[in-house]
Amino acid sequence: MEFVSGSRKTTGEVYPVDTIHFSRIFDITQLASIKLYNNPTEWIAYKLKTTSPAEIKFRPSYGFLQPFRMKKTLTRCTRLPDQEMERTERCTVVAHVLPRGVKAVDAYDYCKSMMFTKLIDKEYPLEFKFDVDSCDGPEPVSTSSYTSISIIANTSSSEESESTTSSGVCYYID
Repeated sequence: MEFVSGSRKTTGEVYPVDTIHFSRIFDITQLASIKLYNNPTEWIAYKLKTTSPAEIKFRPSYGFLQPFRMKKTLTRCTRLPDQEMERTERCTVVAHVLPRGVKAVDAYDYCKSMMFTKLIDKEYPLEFKFDVDSCDGPEPVSTSSYTSISIIANTSSSEESESTTSSGVCYYID
């Protein structure tokens, strides 16, 4: 994902890059992860939105990405019985380069403000497909060719990664 904010050009990465496939089975909770990686020297604010908020939840659904850091967002999906068996829902990762000079801003306040919606620099689409017959695997599958060999991340505690603020940052280890 590449975007320009004024004279500042920046890139970020989203994994998986295309689609996450969930099971069609009702009343079970399935988990997947979306990894966001910030390549530039600028801070980025992000927010995840979905077309089915009753079924698909993100933790954290918004926050800040520090330069050269990665954040893993947990995606929790629980199928509702009154929906079609096989269908596709959309997710959008909305990103914005923070203006220079921004000091101590709460992630919730910033991402919910009108200022953030007017300053969107990039929207990146993902799809969630309910098309797998079983949920034998430990995590829903993706059709992307992403492999985590080149990025090694460490989280200091499980409580941190489940936090709804920006404190659950995974550090990039070279």
